[in-house]
Amino acid sequence: MRLTVQMFKTPFVVVFLLSIFSFTPLKLNKPLQKPPETLSVNILTDNLYILQNGTKKEVYLYLELNAVKAEKNKDKTPLNISLVLDRSGSMASENKLENAKKACEFVIDNLTSTDNFSLVVYDSEVKTLNASETVKNKQLLKNKVATINPGSTTNLSGGMLQGFNEVKSTFAPNAVNRVLLLSDGLANNGITDPIELQKIVQTKNSEDGISISTFGVGADFNEDMMTNLAEYGSGNYYFIDNADKIPEIFANELKGLLSVVAQNTQVEIKYPSAYFRLAKLYGYPYTEEKEGSIKVNFKDVFSEETKAVLLKFEMVQTPDTDVAFQSNITYDDALGNYSRETLNHRLDVKITDDKELYDNSFNEMVKKNIILFEANEEMEKALLMVDKRLYDDAKSTLDSSIVRMEKVISEVQSDSSLNLQYENLKSYRDKIDNIKQMNEEERKMMQKANKSSNYMLKKKKQN
Repeated sequence: MRLTVQMFKTPFVVVFLLSIFSFTPLKLNKPLQKPPETLSVNILTDNLYILQNGTKKEVYLYLELNAVKAEKNKDKTPLNISLVLDRSGSMASENKLENAKKACEFVIDNLTSTDNFSLVVYDSEVKTLNASETVKNKQLLKNKVATINPGSTTNLSGGMLQGFNEVKSTFAPNAVNRVLLLSDGLANNGITDPIELQKIVQTKNSEDGISISTFGVGADFNEDMMTNLAEYGSGNYYFIDNADKIPEIFANELKGLLSVVAQNTQVEIKYPSAYFRLAKLYGYPYTEEKEGSIKVNFKDVFSEETKAVLLKFEMVQTPDTDVAFQSNITYDDALGNYSRETLNHRLDVKITDDKELYDNSFNEMVKKNIILFEANEEMEKALLMVDKRLYDDAKSTLDSSIVRMEKVISEVQSDSSLNLQYENLKSYRDKIDNIKQMNEEERKMMQKANKSSNYMLKKKKQN
């Protein structure tokens, strides 16, 4: 006992016993780190200043939204999707329909009991093989896919509208509500006017909250129409040059849908309309509901996705005081129990008569995105000129854009997107010289491939 008492008196033993019986460890706890925001935003102008009595009469504003990486064990956002498949006669060639059916089976395999799924097929007629309902029997769904056979003409509008109807019937505010539309041909039955079809998807997107992604297969579909449906329907567009790639491309889309981190994402940008007029917005469709305020609907945002817009403002009159641009981003946080979150940013641009200060205050990131978006638009113009057989005009447009890009690349630290846009311009310029030796199918495929690559660059999906 004496020995024990003596041991208790030693500092080491006292500390040892305290560490055993204390409710808090001796080691200091590190403060808990706040998890990163689901979305982060950069908002920048091309210059921090406006030069009084300067010759430059435009201001560029660049807004970039970046999504955090979702953890693998996060609860996924439920899906409410409708697969709408073209089964017209042309889908029988090159195993298109068989590969589309494989893609359907892949999608079904990755659905869970929390998801709603419908399957619509169309040729001259529209048929719902599976009305929208929660996934209960995957084998039964696959059996329905197996019954799909090629038919006749392409009633794309009818199939698309039925897909929207199915999604709407099981609409859920915290689900990914989307139509997946695949076609290999021109809309030649039902509503065929691209403008009317675009209006339909705009209404379904804005009023019903349903988006659409489009998949074009082969050489004969209208890629401009399919791209616009995805653009105004807040979805994605995919060009599938080889039918064997249909399952892979569907897997890419599904991967994004299964990793949604933010929903109903909307950006509002306010600007001083007394001094500036919006001349151009690059990247996404927008609405201007009132003077001095524009809105961009990003809708669903996937894990690690980047979305960006560039606004070009023309100066109506030189401000006599400092001015401010504001952005308000609102979204439903899929990583935070779908709480409605808001990110507000204010960017002040100052007036100066110091030319040296002004010349040294240009933002390189914005400068790179100005030439990137402008070159992307010039590429779009050249592609449309080639569609109209205006080959010399297309080459002239590309030549001018290439020269401008070379100048900027020599002034800034280039990156992968800038380099790829530059190489795409040069490569397409060379192809125009060889276009007269191509047959019609080769020419169509060349156009679709280049339009798809340009679209991916504009959407920050290709590096």
